[in-house]
Formats: sequence, C-alpha cells, structure tokens
Amino acid sequence: MELPPRWVKNERDFLALVKAQCAEELAEAPPFPEAYGERRLLRFLRQHKNAEKALKAVKHYLQFRKAQGLDAIREKVVETGGESRAWPHGDFFADRALQCLMRRLGARRGAPPVETMPRRASRGGVDPFTFEQNRTGWG
Repeated sequence: MELPPRWVKNERDFLALVKAQCAEELAEAPPFPEAYGERRLLRFLRQHKNAEKALKAVKHYLQFRKAQGLDAIREKVVETGGESRAWPHGDFFADRALQCLMRRLGARRGAPPVETMPRRASRGGVDPFTFEQNRTGWG
C-alpha cells in the first residue's frame, strides 16, 4: 500500500520552486533540518499565502543566515553541549538572564534591573524566588 504524499500539491510545488530558485544557497547550507528542511521552508508559504512573496522571504532568510553566521553559531552551541558561557557572546547573555527574569516577575519601572523583594506571595500566590506555591503568604 502506497502512502499519500507528505505535502499537498501547492506545498510540493512551492518546495520545487524554492529548490530550483535557491539551489546554490541550499547546496552550501549545512544539513540542519530545523533551519533548511522542508518544514521550515513551508512555514514561509503558510505565513505569506502567496508563493512569490514566500519565495522572496525565503531568499531573504537564506541571505540573513549567511550574513550573520548563524550556522557557525549553531555549530558552536552544539559542540559545547549547551554551555551558554562557551557560546559567542555567551557571557553577555548568561549575566543578564537573572535581570530578565526579575523584570519579568514585575520589577518596578525606574528601579535597578535586579531588585530584592520580600519573600512573600505577591505574584498570584507564587514565591518569586523559588517559583513554588506559597500557601501562608510569607516565605
């Protein structure tokens, strides 16, 4: 028994168009399915609903990845096993992770990026330091 095709006809046509128009760029690209696979390419068609606009967006996407060196960054991340300090500019992001977390938890405007808050259930019953439900109201 033969299985039906994986993609519908207009998606198969779009993939054939992309593979024909962007053959050189795709040939130079490393084998990263999450960046260059069929699913990724079809997201452009599904977003734009128009093959011409989607093809233009795919070309821009491929140029952007090459210009920014995203494949080299991805390889570095995989090589280091996810240790963020070893990534390009990893120290920058690791040092700011706590600041982003604290801002998301509701630091006041104009306050320092990281502020100390009393250990109490002020965020809907969740202790902002342990992320655990605090039933008594104070940590």
